[in-house]
Amino acid sequence: MGGLTKLTIGNQVTSIPAEAFLNNRNLTTATIGNGLKAIPQNAFANCVKLTGISIPGNVESIGRGAFQNDSAMTTLALGEGLKAIDFDAFLRCSRVKSITLPASLDSISSSAFTVMSGVTSFTIADSERPLKVYGARYYGNGLCYDFALNDAYVGRDFTLAQNAYSPFYSHQQLADLTIGSMVTRLIEYQFYNCRKLTNVTANAVEPPVCAANSFASVNTLVIPLTVPAASKSKYMEALVWKDFFFESDFIPGDVNGDGQVNAGDVSSVYEAILAGIYTEEADVNNDGQVNAGDVSALYSIILGQ
Repeated sequence: MGGLTKLTIGNQVTSIPAEAFLNNRNLTTATIGNGLKAIPQNAFANCVKLTGISIPGNVESIGRGAFQNDSAMTTLALGEGLKAIDFDAFLRCSRVKSITLPASLDSISSSAFTVMSGVTSFTIADSERPLKVYGARYYGNGLCYDFALNDAYVGRDFTLAQNAYSPFYSHQQLADLTIGSMVTRLIEYQFYNCRKLTNVTANAVEPPVCAANSFASVNTLVIPLTVPAASKSKYMEALVWKDFFFESDFIPGDVNGDGQVNAGDVSSVYEAILAGIYTEEADVNNDGQVNAGDVSALYSIILGQ
């Protein structure tokens, strides 16, 4: 088996044994058919020339160490249908640059992607169902701890089990974070100590409910927060989210940013309407549009009504 260079697992194959292709150091490509239900423990471990793998949607689970030490792997595609990823499944696959967790995934080990420093982009697909993250042997590390993350998209809630930490706990390189519209809550220490954050976008119309320490040890006041235009006032009042805003930066009706609310702001609103330009400042009534309603709202502020 050690001399095998190319592998196709036919559609009629529904299972393979643990360690089936362990230590095959010549295998460069592997194709998995649509009959296989699980990739068991160490099935492709130490296949050091395997350059990439595509897991089709019929595979529901990836076992412990299934692809560990596959150091040549540069591409990893996880199909919609996958439900579970176990300990060290992709340990030391350090050349993979991006990972997307499918919406079908129910549970994942915190050490599934240990020592994968090549990953710069991480996506957790949108889903209404929380993703269960369970603990690892490397106590204290989050799922993304070893990633060299530039950007991350978080499309679902998390639940933690067995002393697990948030996937992004104390991540030191994450810069751009987008939180999807299906996220309803942020857990304790979800983005704790993510001090390199430079941009945060939250797409949910209703601000996700946050644990008080969701962004602990992060200077939220210096990080731009982008939210749905019509929801800005809600975020400004919500626990934790309001910490992203300087109180002095928000004067309702100060469209031109001169620190006052007067006729000059009325002119600025009219200019925005005529030019067809949307700005958060000109959207005085926070309805996501800039139109005559904002002029009326502005006059009410000026007149103290």
